[in-house]
Amino acid sequence: SMLGKVLNIHPGPTLLDSQFCFRGSDPIRDAILFAKKNGGPIYTGATLHFVSPEIDGGNCIAYICNTPVCEEDNELKLMHQNYLQAKLPIFVLGLQHYALNIFPYL
Repeated sequence: SMLGKVLNIHPGPTLLDSQFCFRGSDPIRDAILFAKKNGGPIYTGATLHFVSPEIDGGNCIAYICNTPVCEEDNELKLMHQNYLQAKLPIFVLGLQHYALNIFPYL
């Protein structure tokens, strides 16, 4: 089985207890809609997690929620900003953590 061995980097927090959990296929759009509905700024980020049968529901390896989202943001600008502030750093740091502290014990 590949469960517990396949990783995903998701452009949003996926932890259900997070105030800003954005799972699914369009987390950038969902974050902007959330900011419009609830007033900004809100935050999004990225999650490195194991793939599981539930979409974006696998166990978290590392995550960050540090990218501000404002009501007037457009998707392309926010996608780029979130890539630089969250997705790329959590990919690098999360893979280091996975390689050193998780993979050897699977």
